[in-house]
Amino acid sequence: MTFDPAKHHRRSIRLKGYDYTRTGAYFVTIVAHNRQPFFGEILNGTIKNTKMGKILHREWERLPRRFKNIHLDKFVIMPNHIHAILIIDNPSLTGNPPSTTETLQGPELLPVSAISPARESSPLPSTQSKPRPTGPRPGSLGAIIGQFKSGVTKQIWALGGPIGKSHAPIWQRNYYEHIIRNDTELNHIRQYIIDNPLRWADDVENPARR
Repeated sequence: MTFDPAKHHRRSIRLKGYDYTRTGAYFVTIVAHNRQPFFGEILNGTIKNTKMGKILHREWERLPRRFKNIHLDKFVIMPNHIHAILIIDNPSLTGNPPSTTETLQGPELLPVSAISPARESSPLPSTQSKPRPTGPRPGSLGAIIGQFKSGVTKQIWALGGPIGKSHAPIWQRNYYEHIIRNDTELNHIRQYIIDNPLRWADDVENPARR
């Protein structure tokens, strides 16, 4: 499955049964509520952050302090969304990567330099008598993104909220993700992130384009 930025940053690909605490590299896109340009504007191919954009930037860079098993790669703040590559390094998992059949017939999950290959978790004790926990699994991609979105929202609300409404929504529900599976794809996505401000006029998230 070849990475196509025009498709893959617009839809979530949650692989059924896939463990999103697994070591690997993930390309994520998080979009502002109703695609409103809360975070900045593009001037001569460069993003100029608003106060909310600066909060977003600061909170993203703080993530490795809160989640010791992650590394930040390329990321860019756009007027109404963020693109980023996030690397999860989870040495507590053991075993081999899932087969290509288990990952929608895609190539093997990308092994990142200095990070051990993806592993499967060991079986957990029976919990039949206990209720199933709700929400994303601790340390998973969903938990990391949820923490980020929540942290940004609380700080923006503390400043009076967007458009002068203290509890107006900041984010579009959910987020988009793509599992990066090889070095070629990783480099392609890195370049896509770097070039994104230059391509704002043609960006699918640009309200003017709609």
